[in-house]
Amino acid sequence: MSNHGLTRNPDNEPVCLCGYRPEILSDPAPVGKQWKAQTAVLDHVEALKEYDDAIDKYLATRPLPAPTPLRSPNDPFVVMDARYPRAGVRRTEDGRWLLSCWDGDQIVHVIDEPVFDDRVTAFDYGFLTIGACRESGTNLNGGAA
Repeated sequence: MSNHGLTRNPDNEPVCLCGYRPEILSDPAPVGKQWKAQTAVLDHVEALKEYDDAIDKYLATRPLPAPTPLRSPNDPFVVMDARYPRAGVRRTEDGRWLLSCWDGDQIVHVIDEPVFDDRVTAFDYGFLTIGACRESGTNLNGGAA
């Protein structure tokens, strides 16, 4: 949906949805001001519609590449072919560290307790958790991996 179109502001003046207000509305001449302003807004809308159509036509001939899908909520992994289960830590807004563990591409377990004050402790906790799962041959839910 376009953000351009003819509407009226609280002063009952013709303006564009994008906020464009024709200069003619500031003119003190009372006669013909409304229809001139309405014409100016419609010309503004038409010019931008033609511009948008030209951009769409250009993009149709040169499509943008498809975005790369993310593997996790915040894409914390650099090594994409590492095996699961795996863990990652990220800093929260309060400066503490949150541990997240993954059983697969879209299966995430956020470990809320404890919240760690330092990144190394959070990483070590995740390393121990994931190490125990890998040694036992299970995933984080206890099922066979």
